Amino acid sequence: MSTVSTPSNRLKDGLKNRWLAEDFPGGPKHFQIQLFAKDIFVYLGIPIIAVILFKGCEMSLSGTSQGKSSSGGRIFRPEGNQPKSQIIDFHQPPNSMHYVESIPRRAPGTLVKVRLMNVVETASLTPVHVQIIDDGLGRQFRGSTLIGDANPDGALGRIRIDFKFLKYPVFI
Repeated sequence: MSTVSTPSNRLKDGLKNRWLAEDFPGGPKHFQIQLFAKDIFVYLGIPIIAVILFKGCEMSLSGTSQGKSSSGGRIFRPEGNQPKSQIIDFHQPPNSMHYVESIPRRAPGTLVKVRLMNVVETASLTPVHVQIIDDGLGRQFRGSTLIGDANPDGALGRIRIDFKFLKYPVFI
Protein backbone atom coordinates (compact mmCIF):
# COMPACT_ATOMS: atom_id res chain seq x y z
CA MET A 1 0.00 0.00 0.00
CA SER A 2 1.49 3.32 -1.05
CA THR A 3 1.05 6.56 0.85
CA VAL A 4 -0.60 9.50 -0.84
CA SER A 5 1.78 12.43 -1.35
CA THR A 6 -0.29 15.36 -0.10
CA PRO A 7 1.20 18.67 1.08
CA SER A 8 0.38 17.84 4.70
CA ASN A 9 2.07 14.41 4.44
CA ARG A 10 5.15 15.94 2.79
CA LEU A 11 5.34 18.58 5.58
CA LYS A 12 4.97 15.91 8.26
CA ASP A 13 7.70 13.77 6.67
CA GLY A 14 10.01 16.77 6.30
CA LEU A 15 9.62 17.78 9.95
CA LYS A 16 10.03 14.18 11.10
CA ASN A 17 13.28 13.89 9.10
CA ARG A 18 14.50 17.24 10.49
CA TRP A 19 13.77 16.61 14.17
CA LEU A 20 14.64 12.89 14.19
CA ALA A 21 18.37 12.45 13.84
CA GLU A 22 21.04 9.92 14.75
CA ASP A 23 23.20 10.60 17.77
CA PHE A 24 26.09 8.91 15.98
CA PRO A 25 26.46 7.55 12.46
CA GLY A 26 24.51 4.35 12.04
CA GLY A 27 22.75 4.72 15.41
CA PRO A 28 19.02 4.81 16.09
CA LYS A 29 17.11 7.98 15.32
CA HIS A 30 15.94 10.02 18.34
CA PHE A 31 13.84 13.16 18.68
CA GLN A 32 16.29 16.09 18.86
CA ILE A 33 14.97 18.62 21.40
CA GLN A 34 17.74 21.12 20.56
CA LEU A 35 16.74 21.25 16.88
CA PHE A 36 13.08 21.60 17.83
CA ALA A 37 13.83 24.44 20.30
CA LYS A 38 16.02 26.19 17.72
CA ASP A 39 13.24 26.05 15.10
CA ILE A 40 10.63 27.34 17.56
CA PHE A 41 12.92 30.24 18.53
CA VAL A 42 13.79 31.14 14.93
CA TYR A 43 10.26 30.95 13.52
CA LEU A 44 8.25 32.17 16.54
CA GLY A 45 10.57 33.77 19.11
CA ILE A 46 12.48 36.21 16.90
CA PRO A 47 9.37 37.64 15.17
CA ILE A 48 7.57 38.07 18.52
CA ILE A 49 10.61 39.82 20.04
CA ALA A 50 10.87 42.08 16.96
CA VAL A 51 7.20 43.09 17.24
CA ILE A 52 7.54 43.80 20.97
CA LEU A 53 10.65 45.95 20.41
CA PHE A 54 9.01 47.81 17.52
CA LYS A 55 5.87 48.57 19.54
CA GLY A 56 7.96 49.68 22.51
CA CYS A 57 9.98 52.09 20.36
CA GLU A 58 6.85 53.33 18.64
CA MET A 59 5.14 54.06 21.96
CA SER A 60 8.20 55.81 23.40
CA LEU A 61 8.58 58.00 20.31
CA SER A 62 4.88 58.88 20.16
CA GLY A 63 5.00 59.94 23.82
CA THR A 64 7.70 62.55 23.19
CA SER A 65 6.22 63.88 19.96
CA GLN A 66 2.93 64.84 21.58
CA GLY A 67 4.53 67.98 22.98
CA LYS A 68 4.43 66.90 26.64
CA SER A 69 6.84 68.92 28.69
CA SER A 70 7.80 68.59 32.33
CA SER A 71 8.22 72.36 32.60
CA GLY A 72 4.69 72.98 31.32
CA GLY A 73 4.41 74.36 27.81
CA ARG A 74 3.03 77.75 26.90
CA ILE A 75 1.30 78.38 23.59
CA PHE A 76 2.10 81.72 21.97
CA ARG A 77 -1.01 83.82 21.52
CA PRO A 78 -0.70 87.12 19.63
CA GLU A 79 -3.43 88.99 21.55
CA GLY A 80 -3.65 88.65 25.31
CA ASN A 81 -4.78 85.43 26.92
CA GLN A 82 -7.76 84.70 24.69
CA PRO A 83 -7.52 81.18 23.28
CA LYS A 84 -7.34 81.41 19.50
CA SER A 85 -6.37 79.07 16.74
CA GLN A 86 -2.67 78.82 16.00
CA ILE A 87 -3.46 78.66 12.28
CA ILE A 88 -3.77 81.95 10.43
CA ASP A 89 -5.72 81.78 7.17
CA PHE A 90 -4.63 84.61 4.88
CA HIS A 91 -7.39 83.89 2.35
CA GLN A 92 -10.43 84.80 4.47
CA PRO A 93 -13.41 86.76 3.22
CA PRO A 94 -12.97 90.53 3.79
CA ASN A 95 -15.97 90.79 6.15
CA SER A 96 -14.61 88.06 8.46
CA MET A 97 -13.67 89.14 12.00
CA HIS A 98 -10.31 87.59 12.74
CA TYR A 99 -6.99 88.78 14.04
CA VAL A 100 -5.42 88.81 10.57
CA GLU A 101 -5.80 92.61 10.70
CA SER A 102 -3.33 92.78 13.60
CA ILE A 103 -0.58 91.03 11.62
CA PRO A 104 1.99 93.44 10.15
CA ARG A 105 1.77 93.63 6.36
CA ARG A 106 4.76 93.01 4.13
CA ALA A 107 5.07 93.64 0.43
CA PRO A 108 4.35 90.66 -1.83
CA GLY A 109 7.58 88.91 -2.71
CA THR A 110 9.31 89.63 0.62
CA LEU A 111 12.28 87.30 0.92
CA VAL A 112 12.30 85.12 4.01
CA LYS A 113 14.75 82.35 4.91
CA VAL A 114 12.91 79.10 5.49
CA ARG A 115 13.80 75.45 6.04
CA LEU A 116 11.87 72.71 4.22
CA MET A 117 10.25 70.25 6.61
CA ASN A 118 9.24 67.72 3.94
CA VAL A 119 10.53 66.53 0.57
CA VAL A 120 9.00 68.27 -2.44
CA GLU A 121 8.80 66.23 -5.64
CA THR A 122 5.65 66.89 -7.57
CA ALA A 123 3.87 66.13 -10.79
CA SER A 124 0.63 67.57 -9.39
CA LEU A 125 -0.53 69.57 -6.36
CA THR A 126 1.55 68.68 -3.26
CA PRO A 127 1.46 70.10 0.30
CA VAL A 128 4.60 71.88 1.54
CA HIS A 129 5.62 72.73 5.12
CA VAL A 130 8.50 75.15 5.83
CA GLN A 131 9.79 76.71 9.03
CA ILE A 132 10.73 80.41 9.15
CA ILE A 133 14.32 80.82 10.37
CA ASP A 134 14.84 84.61 10.14
CA ASP A 135 13.05 87.86 11.04
CA GLY A 136 12.01 88.82 7.47
CA LEU A 137 8.29 88.80 8.38
CA GLY A 138 8.88 90.09 11.91
CA ARG A 139 10.37 88.63 15.09
CA GLN A 140 7.01 87.18 16.19
CA PHE A 141 7.00 84.79 13.22
CA ARG A 142 10.46 83.27 13.75
CA GLY A 143 9.99 79.51 14.24
CA SER A 144 6.51 79.57 12.71
CA THR A 145 5.46 77.06 10.09
CA LEU A 146 4.22 78.13 6.66
CA ILE A 147 1.86 75.67 4.97
CA GLY A 148 1.25 75.84 1.24
CA ASP A 149 0.84 74.00 -2.04
CA ALA A 150 3.51 73.16 -4.63
CA ASN A 151 2.57 73.24 -8.31
CA PRO A 152 4.92 72.06 -11.09
CA ASP A 153 5.85 74.54 -13.81
CA GLY A 154 6.85 72.35 -16.74
CA ALA A 155 7.86 75.23 -19.01
CA LEU A 156 10.60 76.42 -16.63
CA GLY A 157 11.34 73.08 -14.97
CA ARG A 158 10.60 74.53 -11.54
CA ILE A 159 8.09 74.18 -8.75
CA ARG A 160 5.93 77.11 -7.66
CA ILE A 161 4.91 77.17 -3.99
CA ASP A 162 1.96 79.26 -2.75
CA PHE A 163 1.77 79.60 1.02
CA LYS A 164 -1.74 80.07 2.40
CA PHE A 165 -1.47 79.30 6.13
CA LEU A 166 0.88 80.18 8.96
CA LYS A 167 1.08 78.22 12.24
CA TYR A 168 2.52 80.05 15.23
CA PRO A 169 5.32 78.27 17.08
CA VAL A 170 4.76 76.73 20.47
CA PHE A 171 7.13 78.25 23.02
CA ILE A 172 8.17 76.22 26.03
